[in-house]
Amino acid sequence: PTLEQALDFYTPACRPILERAVRRAMQQGEPYDLELQILTAKGTKREVHTIGHADLAHHKIFGFFQDITAHKQAEENVRESEQKFSRMFRSSPIAMALSTLQEGRYLDVNQEFLSLLQRPREEVVGHTAVELGVWANVELRTAVVARLQAQGSVRNVELEIRRPNGQARQILWSAEAVVIGGERSLLGSVQDITELKRAEAQLKLQFSALTAAANAIVI
Repeated sequence: PTLEQALDFYTPACRPILERAVRRAMQQGEPYDLELQILTAKGTKREVHTIGHADLAHHKIFGFFQDITAHKQAEENVRESEQKFSRMFRSSPIAMALSTLQEGRYLDVNQEFLSLLQRPREEVVGHTAVELGVWANVELRTAVVARLQAQGSVRNVELEIRRPNGQARQILWSAEAVVIGGERSLLGSVQDITELKRAEAQLKLQFSALTAAANAIVI
């Protein structure tokens, strides 16, 4: 087909892009490699990958295009899923952190997580929990991560973390291995149960005191 006939297959917005590419190929011998849209006979838009090069000696263009609509849709679906995840991650009322699976380097954390640690974002992201001295018992955390790597997830593990001022907080830690941006990562959520554990301890003391008092009554 002529250039004009070939351009008719493409959407109005894509025609000048391809026309410029073809003319550069014919005039300068520059090949082109483009992702454009075409219109089917039914008027449906399809995404295509088109490649071409010029045979200057015979004043011809050789090229082909491949329908990549499904591939582009899959990419869009992944992008939308990652955007939804990002919004939920940042707005979650639960402390959450995304880190590398192997060394536990923080890739991203939400505001609740920063509030729990009482650290600014720039002090956390890009560093590991070990570097920051977050875990009170590093060996226990290592054992839990080993279990996670074997099972794919862990749920409601009681651990202890420390804030920069040395204050200890009791937490329930849940995590699972996920793939974000093509990389295997660790998505963890943290629930601060410090006050709950204190309340439980207080109830036990009160119960012990009542039991002792009852046993001391002489009839």
